[in-house]
Amino acid sequence: MSLRYSGISARATAFITSRLLALFFLAWAAFYLLTALCAIVNFAWREPMFDQWRMYASFLSLPFPENVLHLESGHRPIIPNLIRLAENHWFAGNQLVQISIGTLCAFLTAGIVAFSIWRDRELPFVARSAGVMLAVLGVFWLANARMLLHGNEALQTYLVTLSTVCAGLCTWKAHQTNSLRWLAAASTACIIATFSFGSGIASFPSIIVLGVLLRLPLRRLLLPVTMLALCLLLYLVVLPGNQGVRSTLHLHPMDSALIVAQWLSSPWANAWLGLADPPLQPWLPPNLHDA
Repeated sequence: MSLRYSGISARATAFITSRLLALFFLAWAAFYLLTALCAIVNFAWREPMFDQWRMYASFLSLPFPENVLHLESGHRPIIPNLIRLAENHWFAGNQLVQISIGTLCAFLTAGIVAFSIWRDRELPFVARSAGVMLAVLGVFWLANARMLLHGNEALQTYLVTLSTVCAGLCTWKAHQTNSLRWLAAASTACIIATFSFGSGIASFPSIIVLGVLLRLPLRRLLLPVTMLALCLLLYLVVLPGNQGVRSTLHLHPMDSALIVAQWLSSPWANAWLGLADPPLQPWLPPNLHDA
């Protein structure tokens, strides 16, 4: 009898512990979601910042559609540029359109990932709760503050993430339904990602690899492969400024490794060694160590 009761007690303890742990994960997800939303509402920049000054000069000096197609640091943010142009013409460039659409895309990105994890009933409840937290944390932790608070960057960044997530979801639906329409929807989402920011081109290989892993027929995968080839042709050859795009594709492994090392060491190099005399970084104020 005592063994039976001890077994019941152990199961009850495990059940309560798992529920408390799941509640902890969901509470943290809600915390990060709400604090990020409060930060965006209160601190998102309502004026042009950073690269926007150069971009706005192109918007205002070039005729349409040249101002939308112009190259931006090797990227072709054509879809974000259309939204920015509309904001300039109809909302006096108040940044609120970019902030609102970028924030909506960020919420939808996290929401789609979180919902996909939550509805997978094969996972334990606590694992699904942890997945929801990680989905929210991956988008809304405030190390992403510049992307979240700068409408210009939020728009192009989270258009890419949302399009990529939707492309993956559509590829999965194509596997479930054996439908070419879902694969066409996935390819369309990849096109949107490609012409939102340069990194969006990676969405095409992602759905092609996913399609191979899901064992989609190779003849169906010709659709995203063909769309990828056409997008690359437009990106690198047809659209204006193609020489500028190709120049950014030159590989410099040692220079790239040095940049990565500088980024990884920046907390120590700038915050600690920056107080040395003389400062480690030449751009730091020479009298910083006296502050």
